[in-house]
Amino acid sequence: MLEVYNEAVKDLLVVDADGPGASLEVRVGKGARGAPTVYVEGLVECEVRSLEEVEQLIEMGVTNRHVGSNNFNEHSSRSHLVFTVKIVAVNRTTGATTNGKLNLIDLAGSERLKSTNASGTRLKEAQNINKSLSSLGDVVAALGQPGKGHVPYRNSKLTFLLQDSLTANARSTCSLTFAGRCRAVQLGKAKKSGSSGKGKKKSSSPGSGSASEW
Repeated sequence: MLEVYNEAVKDLLVVDADGPGASLEVRVGKGARGAPTVYVEGLVECEVRSLEEVEQLIEMGVTNRHVGSNNFNEHSSRSHLVFTVKIVAVNRTTGATTNGKLNLIDLAGSERLKSTNASGTRLKEAQNINKSLSSLGDVVAALGQPGKGHVPYRNSKLTFLLQDSLTANARSTCSLTFAGRCRAVQLGKAKKSGSSGKGKKKSSSPGSGSASEW
């Protein structure tokens, strides 16, 4: 569970996430079947076995998120929050595995600087929020243009981090401002990610997790 705050990636499950060197790096590694996948180096991952454990982690992460006040909102989110759930399911009969990743994202709202009269830290936060939302809009617009080669994922930490969720092997649901632009995007049919169980070999790649029997 993390936040993108002023173009820095912060671990929300670490109490001193603002300490020296606390900003984490987004990397590209190998996931299931050797396909490239995005991960955050050094991000805390917790194994959970119940809904209650999930809710406890969410509560901890939300408590550590950056919030502030402006002319319109006393408790304004100053960062984008990303909660990632990774699932590795194992077929007990065949040994075949299926990998899945779900990103739940709470975007900070865009701000009109003239209306909020933001200054200092709040001004910097608002500028970074608006920039990253604009970059997300550019990515969505590029994906909605068939045949367009370059998609500007690297224009912000947010879009670089979420590119796994915006490719042809994913499904995305958006609301509010981005919904209209998302409807124009045709990503194709999502494919199952996993292995057949034959010659099965455990992977230690960033995109894989410990397998649990289902």
